[in-house]
Amino acid sequence: MTSGKQVLSHVHFDEHPFMLSGNPPLDELAILIDSDFSMPEYCRALFAKIISIGLSEVPLFLRYQCDRVKDPVKWINTLEKLIKLNVDFFDTKHLDHRHYKFISQIDLKRHELQTSLLVNHRTHHLRKSVSSFTEEKEYCFRSVKDQLKDYPTYEEKIGFLHDQIFDYREDSLDFVSCKEKPFDVLCELEIEKLEKKESLIQKAEIFKSKKSLETMPASKMKINGNVNYLVDVFYQMKERNILDATPSEIAAIINRGFLDKKGKEIPLSTILTILDPSRVEKRPKEGKRFKMK
Repeated sequence: MTSGKQVLSHVHFDEHPFMLSGNPPLDELAILIDSDFSMPEYCRALFAKIISIGLSEVPLFLRYQCDRVKDPVKWINTLEKLIKLNVDFFDTKHLDHRHYKFISQIDLKRHELQTSLLVNHRTHHLRKSVSSFTEEKEYCFRSVKDQLKDYPTYEEKIGFLHDQIFDYREDSLDFVSCKEKPFDVLCELEIEKLEKKESLIQKAEIFKSKKSLETMPASKMKINGNVNYLVDVFYQMKERNILDATPSEIAAIINRGFLDKKGKEIPLSTILTILDPSRVEKRPKEGKRFKMK
């Protein structure tokens, strides 16, 4: 390294771990400062370590410094900037090799740090939001609930949940969260909830239909034939004990539900006369009756 005429360019390190010279115990990998701290003095001491440290110790030196800062990626990027600003100090073949060694090791260390950050971030995310996972698939119940919105029918939702349970139980899991119920149990609870909801919807629909029928004004049906044919059918059902009702009850049903062929109300007296066992002549003749087998 050329000395005397060249002046070291310094950069700003947000974090700058160092030790004061002469204060034991001294660590060979520590950055030593002889006097009060200043950023130029820190850069000078750091650069002196870059020039003097054994090449085999470069990875250890970078690890040592990165372990002592909160943001190692930022520290190592600033170190790279310091070296690049002062590249002219590496003015011999030996120092040029040292420059290459540091730059290559900085790249490796940065990649290691960034990879570790990504893995830690993903692991933290997975442990926080995912019930279980394998190398191939994540089992996240929150995601399943979001996907359920894409299935329009109750049957499709239930089928999707059963598929998730089957896949989960068939898979070999690398991680299972202890912070919530197992993924398959959560899916089963969701199926139970959907089934209860569907049952309530069906009951509500039945109730609405019944209510609608109850409030709907009764409309009478017109008979396109003689009244005595219809009344005789009821008479035969009563006679054969198919229908357990009194003549008055039968007459009331026919009166409320039917009109004659002219669209007029059928009098109760007329119906009761036809239902009278002694008034055979009022009912259809034997060959013309509707036969009840």
